[in-house]
Amino acid sequence: MKRYSHRFLGSLLPVLLVACSTDPGINGEPGTGSTNGSGKGGKGGSGGSSVPGGSLGFGDPKASMPTVRGGASGGTDPLNTGEGKACALEKFELERNPPELLLVLDRSGSMTSKDARLTSRWVETTAALDATLKATENVVSWGLKMFPTPGMGNCGVGPGVEEDVRPANYMMVFGRINAVATAPAGNTPTAAAITAGTAYLKTRTTKNPKFIVLATDGEPNCEILNPGASGRAAAVAAIDAAAVAGYKTYVIGIATAGSNASTTLDQMADAGQTPRMAMPRYYPVNTRQDLIMVLNTIAGQISSCVFPLSKAPPSMNAAVKIDGVIVTKDPANGWSYGAGDKSIQLNGTSCERLRSAQKADVSITFACPGVIID
Repeated sequence: MKRYSHRFLGSLLPVLLVACSTDPGINGEPGTGSTNGSGKGGKGGSGGSSVPGGSLGFGDPKASMPTVRGGASGGTDPLNTGEGKACALEKFELERNPPELLLVLDRSGSMTSKDARLTSRWVETTAALDATLKATENVVSWGLKMFPTPGMGNCGVGPGVEEDVRPANYMMVFGRINAVATAPAGNTPTAAAITAGTAYLKTRTTKNPKFIVLATDGEPNCEILNPGASGRAAAVAAIDAAAVAGYKTYVIGIATAGSNASTTLDQMADAGQTPRMAMPRYYPVNTRQDLIMVLNTIAGQISSCVFPLSKAPPSMNAAVKIDGVIVTKDPANGWSYGAGDKSIQLNGTSCERLRSAQKADVSITFACPGVIID
């Protein structure tokens, strides 16, 4: 496994920097603040900022201060907290916490189909899950939600999950998948399953980044959440709502190549904000080896490219850089916030760039609203 050196703006520890103190020479006169950032702010020059003065709290302010220009005017509350607090430097240490993956697994009757194989979709899928969950349980915390819920009829989906998300959870999750009572049966209530999974993730208070992995073989065909609407539209809406709540969804299509479900799966992948950078947009798999590869790819991506924060950032004005080059805020190929703004994720090509590098310096800088960070 490749190791990455995550050095944030010259610090030996990965940190987030909130840059709102006046740096001598940024188009204005230096402030007269004390070391705690409570002093008087300097006067802003042409195009500059007038913000509270004071030391950055470590080293030489000029050595650590990122370049900022324009933006907020002077005062005691440039972060707009409404509490009269000075805008001073803060730093947050980042740690790699195991991501949490809720597997939302289709156990509808069509999963018994053998297609051109000697074994069914269900057998191929469970074999792949056996291998992948075992191999990744030390780097990913897995949980399980199946649909329809065993014992609840063709379109029934109960609240909660079959297995809670927790570390080293291979035995519990796979044991539930492999139980006789969970043999495939019923229809495909995708929307209800995603909605229940999203509600469950909202109850978790860990700061670990959280994701949904949807593995399904067909078109959603239950409309129990919105009678009269199509199962397709309801599923896309449910996945979109999960992403808005901060839980992105990876969509895996099992033996769906050339089927009517492909268009719907593409729409769901786009709504989940984790589409492939190719067609189809979802992850197509036809064999257990395909599924093993895809699941390992997903697990590797989120464990390499997600940076949990100890708390929500004080300002949404942020710049993320890889090796000094700014990364665009973009859920497809740039960076984005996770649930509750308590993590930062590199997506698509930005994540691939980080993962493929032998060494990469990643910096995340926060500034007062309106300040431009170069």
